[in-house]
Amino acid sequence: MVRLFNNRWHREGGHDGGWHGGHGCRQLAASRSPRQAGPSSTHCRTACVDAQFRPDKLTAVAATSGAQWIERLAADRAALDRESTAKRVADILRARITEGALLPGTRLSEESLSAALGVSRNTLRESFRLLSHEGLLLHELNRGVFVRMITLADLHDIYRIRRIIEIAAVQSAGQAAPGAVDRVREAVEFGERAARDDDWPEVGTGNMRFHQALAGLLGSPRVDEIMRGVLAELRLVFHVVQSPRDLHEQYVHHNREIFQLLAIGETISAAAMLAGYLDAAERQLVEAYTAQRGERGPAATARAAGS
Repeated sequence: MVRLFNNRWHREGGHDGGWHGGHGCRQLAASRSPRQAGPSSTHCRTACVDAQFRPDKLTAVAATSGAQWIERLAADRAALDRESTAKRVADILRARITEGALLPGTRLSEESLSAALGVSRNTLRESFRLLSHEGLLLHELNRGVFVRMITLADLHDIYRIRRIIEIAAVQSAGQAAPGAVDRVREAVEFGERAARDDDWPEVGTGNMRFHQALAGLLGSPRVDEIMRGVLAELRLVFHVVQSPRDLHEQYVHHNREIFQLLAIGETISAAAMLAGYLDAAERQLVEAYTAQRGERGPAATARAAGS
């Protein structure tokens, strides 16, 4: 197997030439008969998720979701035409992280993903590299590629950049392009429908769309690109909250209020409401993170003391 590590290629043993090894290799061997020449659906379900990667609560959840997200990736294959690039593959994987389909600690099998998406391993490796630079994936030597675990410092930094982008976008919404505020409304309505259906993970997806639409008020493709990466990282933090309803329910109403203020041109009031919203959301996630991981840095302590 050829592996890229520290910008150098290394050849290592392995039956599939991919990024995974260890427990994933044993799972793959168990899922294939001697006559099988290619990956089976069983392989896709077992090799992509290493249930022993992290000895915490997230690992079991990641293992049970492995079959679902790999099958969804196969459906994304239609979006990749002959002009596909590693960036487009990275866009798909990032979107699946933002939607909550790929959980922290999920192991990514090069063989299964390349088969599901119909792309070469070279293309897939490049997409892994792009997402690693964004802080979404982690390469571990002799173990493979995993969806990254977000730290408390990451969480604070995510909210720092969100305040810079989203509050500025709301304040300047009066100059937004036609249709930009409508996209905010559409995201609000998506979340409200999911809440009525009692589908709280989907409410979380609606919330991601809402904040992406707020950033879109600036009309900047570069800001949009930054925000997609930031929200994908944020979705990885959501998994520290045991109940998605507890996390998202209160913000369904707040999203509607912010949209209504934007719709009547009250951008200053909308920005003030959003600032308080982001402060409350950060505190909620810090408390959940601290309870689950037991990690509490100086920034978390200072914020909690001031709340």
